[in-house]
Amino acid sequence: MAGTHPAAILPQKGCRLLVGERATPEPGPTEVLIEVKAVALNPIDYHQRDFGLPPVPIYPAIIGSDTAGLVAKVGSKVSTVPAPGGRVIAFASPFYQNGSSDHGAFQKYALAQSEGVVALPDALSFEEGAVFPLAVMTALTAWTTIGIPLDTKYAPQDKQAALIWGGASSVGTFAIQSAKSLGFTVYATASPKHHDYLKKLGAHAVFDYKASDVVSQIVNAVKKDGVNLHTAHCVVDGSLQPTLDVLKEIKGDAVAKVSHLPVLPPDHPTLDKIEIKFNFPPMDPALRDNHMYQCFHGWLQDGLKSGSVVPSPSVQVEGGGLEGLDPALDKLRAGGAESHNDEVRLWLVEMNTVLSQNRGNFLSYQAPGTYRQAAITLLAAPPARSRYLNVVRNFTTEVGNWLDGQDWVVEDGFFGVSREPTDDFVSPAAQLLGGNGTWTELGKWLVGG
Repeated sequence: MAGTHPAAILPQKGCRLLVGERATPEPGPTEVLIEVKAVALNPIDYHQRDFGLPPVPIYPAIIGSDTAGLVAKVGSKVSTVPAPGGRVIAFASPFYQNGSSDHGAFQKYALAQSEGVVALPDALSFEEGAVFPLAVMTALTAWTTIGIPLDTKYAPQDKQAALIWGGASSVGTFAIQSAKSLGFTVYATASPKHHDYLKKLGAHAVFDYKASDVVSQIVNAVKKDGVNLHTAHCVVDGSLQPTLDVLKEIKGDAVAKVSHLPVLPPDHPTLDKIEIKFNFPPMDPALRDNHMYQCFHGWLQDGLKSGSVVPSPSVQVEGGGLEGLDPALDKLRAGGAESHNDEVRLWLVEMNTVLSQNRGNFLSYQAPGTYRQAAITLLAAPPARSRYLNVVRNFTTEVGNWLDGQDWVVEDGFFGVSREPTDDFVSPAAQLLGGNGTWTELGKWLVGG
């Protein structure tokens, strides 16, 4: 298909997207050229734009994964997708294509592997169709990662159950839908405002992850229901330990399996007879293409035809075309800060006030009890969608370990940091307060400044 088309081009890491023209590619033998009508945004998109992570091997680059649109042209060996003009859902990620900009979603025409292209039902809009690809691929990969085939069909008498920790996220909602389709009795965690919605998607019971007794609530419910809970999907950061706490109480001598979406740190918690695996598709290209085919042409296509799979969560449409991508990504990125617990934010604001005052090498602060406990919770489990995820993880690990070793912190409610390289915990402190006494970018973000 000769000619050019508009695209949102990323010149370099950390730059804004620039709308310009690029050559329209011809599809390879197993590829499909998509006329993009709608895209969905994911946290990975602003991570790639702002930090180049996951790695972007080639600049200028086109990023983005999730599309819905019309088939413009198909490769010579493609026989499994609608003919040109057909409405489709397409996984157009350049991540598995060596960063090829022909495959990025943020452009008028994008290539996609035929394994990741399926028909979009007439009852669904392009905007609704675009929410499926990456979230579906990720949610389904969780099951195959721990050895559960996507054609699994447990019967009610099998009494098999699964726990989804982080059910209200896009991946979490499809984890619930897919777990239900596999025959699991589904238990999930989410904020109370999402409970009814997640039950409509297929969750048997939903629990408030912020509740102090959430582990015992889940354990008691599972025991009462008389099911076997040996399978879990940790969708968000900070979910592994409570998941292990649940499994420890109810799995007995059975081997349990946990799929973990966030990258597992080397020192992650473990438990005997529990297998914990990082959620990632096969690295071998042929195996990965086959896995993608099973996800899209198997589970998703069958679910769309039967109506058992629906777009989730609720679609929020942002206008503006290609020019509107940067503002929309900024809004998505800011959502991580907006999701902080208000008590944590208040505690950090007060801490900021104290740290900004020059009181010498050592600064101590007695925080109100409620705020202090919320802050300690933050220090123990970094935010799931942090734009500084690795920095926050390192900071919280170091300060959290230090807090655990200070009895007076628990007893009296003090929190101390050093502004000079004289204490063991200067490294995390330096990530909040610069050498000149000013608040760092991380610190500003944490307090919403």
